[in-house]
Formats: sequence, structure tokens, C-alpha cells
Amino acid sequence: MGDRQTNRQAWSSSVLRLVCISDTHSQHSQLDLPPGDVLLHAGDFTKFGTKDQVEEFDQWLGQQNFKHKVVVPGNHDNVVDPFIRQMVGDAKEKNELFVERNEVYMDNVAERMNKNWKGEAKEFLKNAIVLVDDTVEIEGLFIFGSPHTSFNQQTLTKGGSHYSAYKYQSDAQFEERLTLMGRADIVITHMPPYGIGDVADRQDGTVEEDNHIGSQALRKVVLREQPVLHMFGHIHEGRGVYKEEGVTWVNASNWVNGRKGEEVVIRQAMVIDIDRITRKIVNIIVPEAC
Repeated sequence: MGDRQTNRQAWSSSVLRLVCISDTHSQHSQLDLPPGDVLLHAGDFTKFGTKDQVEEFDQWLGQQNFKHKVVVPGNHDNVVDPFIRQMVGDAKEKNELFVERNEVYMDNVAERMNKNWKGEAKEFLKNAIVLVDDTVEIEGLFIFGSPHTSFNQQTLTKGGSHYSAYKYQSDAQFEERLTLMGRADIVITHMPPYGIGDVADRQDGTVEEDNHIGSQALRKVVLREQPVLHMFGHIHEGRGVYKEEGVTWVNASNWVNGRKGEEVVIRQAMVIDIDRITRKIVNIIVPEAC
């Protein structure tokens, strides 16, 4: 925990301090957040995405002392997605959240990708700015957020998933939503870009370096728009800071994958300082594993 004290040191008023978290999966109470100007969450703030879990997370957000809080939902956050909410209602258990990947569902994917989602998520999270293919300006910096992720092989094998929020069928669909990114200074997505922090363990626990989950379209658009920071999550194993082609890419996942029955371990928040004038990153703090 050697960086925790560094995290708590005062920072210059010339920088905007971002506290970055993702994939907390209803274990946010384990976080010991350092102070900052803006709290950013890149999705999967719930374990199963029930209404109770979303409301509990929102209450926790309200207790956090940040001037600004920005949240992008993830695929686990089921009831925040209005389409999934219509299908599962007030489900309280994981087995009630399984959504079959049938013809009706797939026909609706393309249609719902073209809808305006902005107001729906805000019904559930009162204590944060929620970005669903949307941009917000915070103290002179523009932040774009998008929650969409692709279907994975496990979903195809099982014919559905318990974690179906904000899914897209093709990278082309996702790219259409990303056109709204514009010239954002900070981009937050739940989905990782292809080839950067996106290698996932296989179902049998083995690691293969070619098992990339990320989006080619996302990487292409981010490289074209050149934000100073692209923050994401989804692939817990990919946590880290990557600097490639003029962009700083951060997989901020807090969840540590473990075997069933093992004690849940949550990694602590990353801290990023951005100069308010130059809009460049001047400091990154990554806590030691704990």
C-alpha cells in the first residue's frame, strides 16, 4: 500500500485531479478513496445489476466527497439499461437476470443502439453525471462516455447472458455511437480498445496473449480524435497504464479475478493529474497491489 500516502498529499490548483475506478462489482465499500476533484467510474459498479444494487451504489456515491462524479455504466449494470429493465423488471437474483440471445433480442439490438439513452440512466443514479454516448464539460475539460460492449464467446455458447446491458452486435454499430466523441479531452468507455489492456483469461483459467476482447473501432476512433486520456475497464486482467501513439490508455479495473469461494480482493483507485492549461497529464499514481 506504499502509494496510499502519496495519493493523499495535496495537489496543485493548476491541475485537475482525477480519481479513477472501474469494475467494483458492488464491492465499492472496500475502496479507500484518496481525495480529488473528479471521481470517474468506467462501469460495472454492480455485481448483477439489480435495482437494489444500483440504489446502494448511488447512496455510496452520495457519501463521496468530490466536486464532480462521472459514471459510465457497464454490461453488469442491467437495470440501468432501459431495454434490459423491460425484460427483467425488478429481478433480485442472478438467475432472474438471464437474457436469452434469441432472434427477438438480436433484432432489437440495432434499433436500441440508435435511441437516445441519456435520460434513462439518470433515473437510477442521482448522485453522479451519467454518460451514455454523451459528453460533459467539467472545469474546461470535455469528457465523453459510452457504456457499450460486444457479445463474448460465452454468451454465444450459452445462448444468452446474465450481463446484457448496453450490448452491440457489430463494431460498425459501436463506431456510429463513437462519432459523438468529437474532440473530447477524456474518453471513458467500459469496452477496452483492441490490443490495449484487453487480453482476458480463458474460461479454463489459462492465459493466451492472442485472446483480445477489445474493439477495433474504438481504438481507431480514439487514435483519430487523440484525447489526452482514454479510461476503460471490463477486462480485469488488463489493469494498467499504457502509452501508445500519443494517447494515455488506462484500464482502471479494481476487481481481482479469483476462484469461486476465494475472498474478494479489490484494488485501490488510480490517480491522474491533468494540467488545466496545457490539458496534458502531468502525474499518474497507481497503487501497489493489495
